[in-house]
Amino acid sequence: MNFRRTYEELEFAISFNDGGSGRVPGPTEWDIRLLAKVPVEEIADWTAGLEATMEVDTSWVSRIPKAPPKLEGFGWATAGGRIVGIDRKQRVVAYRNISL
Repeated sequence: MNFRRTYEELEFAISFNDGGSGRVPGPTEWDIRLLAKVPVEEIADWTAGLEATMEVDTSWVSRIPKAPPKLEGFGWATAGGRIVGIDRKQRVVAYRNISL
């Protein structure tokens, strides 16, 4: 498996449904949540193509193992089903990709 990102620390919670009826099972709906400490030179890659926002529901972060109780210091960006929060000082990324 090849990852497009580098993680110094990684926690995640993934859920999906196989709503298809084909021969090969696969997710048709998903909710991917992760919290990662990343190298400083990769931080900008996480928000490429996303639009900065001040209003975002962050309740989903608490379901990630070892999630911080407070999210001060995070800046947020969204596009489609993706939400990304970045704490540049701590080099931490909160990421959600949802299709449900």
